[in-house]
Amino acid sequence: MIEFETFTVNADVIEDRIRLDAIGMDGTGVSVMLTRRLCDRFLPLFVNAVEQSARPGLPREIELSMAQQQLRQAREEAPLPDVVLPEGASTWLCRTIHLESRDNGLVWTLTDDGANSAAMFLHADSPRGVLDVFYQMYQHLEWDEGVFPGWLRGDCPDDQTPRTLN
Repeated sequence: MIEFETFTVNADVIEDRIRLDAIGMDGTGVSVMLTRRLCDRFLPLFVNAVEQSARPGLPREIELSMAQQQLRQAREEAPLPDVVLPEGASTWLCRTIHLESRDNGLVWTLTDDGANSAAMFLHADSPRGVLDVFYQMYQHLEWDEGVFPGWLRGDCPDDQTPRTLN
């Protein structure tokens, strides 16, 4: 198993997949291919984890949307460098994703149901960052964004109250 701390995702337009490139803490590189079908199944788990961590006080949609905007702004101000895979990095198709809750975060494990697996510990706001990165890839690949909630997409909260504009 490869344990990694950071990753870069790329759109593989030819394969119509997302490619996650990561370098393990031991320097081993891995390129994991993710299908849309698998992403559509695991991303709601990340959404749920983020929504569970919403702070009380503000309406949930507003608080989540504001936190997402803050994350995007922080990334613009201090972008992380892309992961550059070492020569000979393995490439494999992810078949199963596990998300396990821990005291102060989540463990995200990708596996091919065989000899290959990669795991990342996601601290407090890291699941929010993962969602944002995958949202950008969905947009780039022109995949249906319905798996992402309105607060992540920047939509207005679902308030059906009539409004008057002057």
